[in-house]
Amino acid sequence: LVDCWYIKPLREMRWEEMRYRPYIARYGGEEIIVVPRDRELSNAQESGLDPGWFQHEIYERTKNCDFPALVVTWTDGENGGWFRTQNVKSGFWGHFYHEILNRYRSGTLGFIPVHISEYLDKYPPTEEVDIYPGAWNTGKHWGGDFAQWTGSLLQKKGLDEIRLASAYYQKVKYEFDGKNKAITNPEEARQMIFNAYDLILEAETSCNFFWGSAWVHKSFDKLEQAYRLLDTVMSRFSDK
Repeated sequence: LVDCWYIKPLREMRWEEMRYRPYIARYGGEEIIVVPRDRELSNAQESGLDPGWFQHEIYERTKNCDFPALVVTWTDGENGGWFRTQNVKSGFWGHFYHEILNRYRSGTLGFIPVHISEYLDKYPPTEEVDIYPGAWNTGKHWGGDFAQWTGSLLQKKGLDEIRLASAYYQKVKYEFDGKNKAITNPEEARQMIFNAYDLILEAETSCNFFWGSAWVHKSFDKLEQAYRLLDTVMSRFSDK
């Protein structure tokens, strides 16, 4: 899923082409399917959305499409009460989603809700695009080049340390997979490796890097805990 602002066409494209059809992207001899996310509709969906407005907006945005349009909205569901409220009728699921499906069932919606995989099976992409580096969920901040996460010296250092810790984890796991029968209590060592893996994943969370340098220390704290576990496992090999 790619924010529509970061689609880099290889030919001149209309506005709706860059938003409402999937493409192929290639890099390093590999390829993936990329599906554009409509940024404006996704932003509208973030904190409250009227079904009638959305229905009309879909029509206006796709009326000039000479291809089967795939309109995708994507929003951080864990942020804000609109998605998380326990009063279902006033939240996303009751006020918006349920009503959209009711209109579809009654034949008054004007478009068809579909799983992305179903659309891709029926209309596989054939055209290639490039993708600009960038993120879509940065609020008022500029998300291009991921500067929100990598702009400061401390952020860069934190990301370097994650790479080093990940490489060390792979080394310890490789040693364990080949020599675990040679150490005492291998199951305890295995659990320590599992726990270290979880700690490295927690260190990677984007929240640790989103807020400039303010939260990078949280990443370092997790990495230090992971190193202690991995060092303990490695020391058991050196004792043999």
